[in-house]
Amino acid sequence: MEIQDFAEKVLFTDNLEEKLTFPSVIHDTPSRPSIVSPDSPGRPVDLKFKGRQDPSVQFPKADNLGKESNRAILLHFLANHELLAVELMALALLKFPDAPAEFRAGLVRTLRDEQIHTRMYMSRLQDWGIKFGSISVNRSFWAMVAPMTTPLDYVSRLSLTFEQANLDYTRFYANCFSRLEDLKTSRLLEKVHQDEIGHVRYGLKWFRKWKNSSHDDWHAYERQLLYPLSPRRAKGLFFNRQSRIEAGLEKTYIDELEVFSQSKGRPPTVFHLNLFAEEFVASDGKFQPNKQQKNQLRDLGSLAQFLSRQDDVVLLHQLPDKSFLRKLCQLGIQLPQFKTIDSLTSKESTSFKDRRFNRIRPWAWSPESYSLFDPLFTHCNHPPEPSTWNVIQKKLFAKESGCNVLLQWLENQEHNPSFCPVEVVGKRATSEKQALEIIQDYRREGWSKLVVKQDFGMAGKHMIRLWEPELLPAQIQWIRRTLQSEIPVIIEPWLTRVLDFSAQWDFGPEGMRWRGLTRNHIDNRGLFKGIIVQKNFGNGLSSELKRFLLSQGQKKGWFFEMLNDLKPTLEDHLGKLNHEGPVGIDGFVYLDQENRFRIKPIVEINARFTMGRMALELKRIVQFGKRFYFGILSRNRIQKLGYSDFSEFVAIQENKFPIELASDAAGRILKGFLPLNSPSQAVASLAFLQVNGDLQELLPEFNHRV
Repeated sequence: MEIQDFAEKVLFTDNLEEKLTFPSVIHDTPSRPSIVSPDSPGRPVDLKFKGRQDPSVQFPKADNLGKESNRAILLHFLANHELLAVELMALALLKFPDAPAEFRAGLVRTLRDEQIHTRMYMSRLQDWGIKFGSISVNRSFWAMVAPMTTPLDYVSRLSLTFEQANLDYTRFYANCFSRLEDLKTSRLLEKVHQDEIGHVRYGLKWFRKWKNSSHDDWHAYERQLLYPLSPRRAKGLFFNRQSRIEAGLEKTYIDELEVFSQSKGRPPTVFHLNLFAEEFVASDGKFQPNKQQKNQLRDLGSLAQFLSRQDDVVLLHQLPDKSFLRKLCQLGIQLPQFKTIDSLTSKESTSFKDRRFNRIRPWAWSPESYSLFDPLFTHCNHPPEPSTWNVIQKKLFAKESGCNVLLQWLENQEHNPSFCPVEVVGKRATSEKQALEIIQDYRREGWSKLVVKQDFGMAGKHMIRLWEPELLPAQIQWIRRTLQSEIPVIIEPWLTRVLDFSAQWDFGPEGMRWRGLTRNHIDNRGLFKGIIVQKNFGNGLSSELKRFLLSQGQKKGWFFEMLNDLKPTLEDHLGKLNHEGPVGIDGFVYLDQENRFRIKPIVEINARFTMGRMALELKRIVQFGKRFYFGILSRNRIQKLGYSDFSEFVAIQENKFPIELASDAAGRILKGFLPLNSPSQAVASLAFLQVNGDLQELLPEFNHRV
């Protein structure tokens, strides 16, 4: 049979037996011109692609394969993938009659393998009483490969993308079925796996022959794929490095692919960690980060990956080190796509900035983030409202707002002795005279220690502590300089804190949506150090403090009822200021002047992402119920502890606290130390995770209120 006749029968027949039959004799004497790709291949009625409105069957998760019905669904999906490969290879033979005879001969051999694979899956399904076609099938592979216009397109899309991904899927599921003692299916998948190594090797040979010789394999491959198709489609549930080596792929190519991520088609959300948003807000956009702050932005920018999901984009100043990203991948941590801020203005490529996006999610909306993301707003399904920065939003960041909301809430608490009195709520000053009068009034009332905060600031910065009996000249100068910059100050008593907490919500049209509660690690000077996340909030607290928080009198759980009771007041405040998005409320428990526990439930309202929210998102990579600490260390702190740099510190901690993963399908972290940004790149700051370990053994400072 002539190859074109064979390919036409395979592609267009609606008889499955004919589609899967290989002729006894075949030869290649192409005489007909290239065809146009049909909308779909010929298929029996029960194997036609499902429509948009047709019900779909979900691909079963690995930990649900204990049920035979789920194993059958999985094999039905895989059988359809093999059938699609058969049809797409037939299409390639008909679209490229002038391709080299050696290429076409190899394509025919590969097509025959795929016919055999389809029959193998069908036979195994029959063992379980399942007919191929009894479950709806989709057209996704066809839609992405069939528009190919050159043989290079074919090997890039099918051989090096979908067949390469099968190196991961077949080995992964072969191991799954082996653990389930289904050795027949495991051997079937291993047979397919070995054939796929050869198929990838075949595609790679021709890819190298036809690609731009000035590009290496990786960059030529990445540029050949058109969005939404990307190298991410060339990976499966785990990354099988060894089989890629056997297929002939280069180490640099394999390294790049392992850490590559991009949306498979869903409009991504774009995340950006603009940590100094409050600085821009306070200065109405005129702030210029100093060298230290620029280093912090470069170091910590990749942390936004833990707020994002795999299909999303993280925009940052410096791409993370590839070796660091590979370590994260090997721990099963899914990566988003990383792009530099320069990609928003680059004239070399418009593939990123001209894509469709779902939302833009900076750390906080501020004058500089509106300006930065302005080029994307017209490509965004849900652009921010309003579309430009305005004075109303500025009030969201003012510490005065937190004071006002707390006063409003306290008015309805009937002088409950568990809550702070109104006297300790901060007072705002806009002139030096007013500030000095407030300080004098507090001290006449017996408050010897005070704190003065700028109306805009974060993480315990932009404040001074008035602990001396008299105001020092430097303190007066700080107050004067701040007020001359037209930034108000908030003055309040310095309270003896015994527990810091952070409550996290999302606020939207339907009100406040609860996200979780964390314990904050704040040092003696009120500076942020880290976050503790644990299943039971009261674990590790003194018995007296636990009784106060969790069972006051006969009313158990009143602390959480208090947080819930804050919602209406917060919703009213945030709604008036047109906020939508994450909200973090910092509060603390303190000892009053009579040594009794009291709660100051609102210290700050952060209408943005917070480190507490970041910590809650890190729960996705930690085994459920395990206590962990999320911290950030400065270079100065590292050196004071006796380490030369971040890399040395991390190497020692990883040796002392090696990562252990759970043995279940999710494989989350059970215990150990994990750096969260690249130690080799870090100049100013290192974020880290310590799971289920002795915090005091890691760093001496952990013995303070944690």
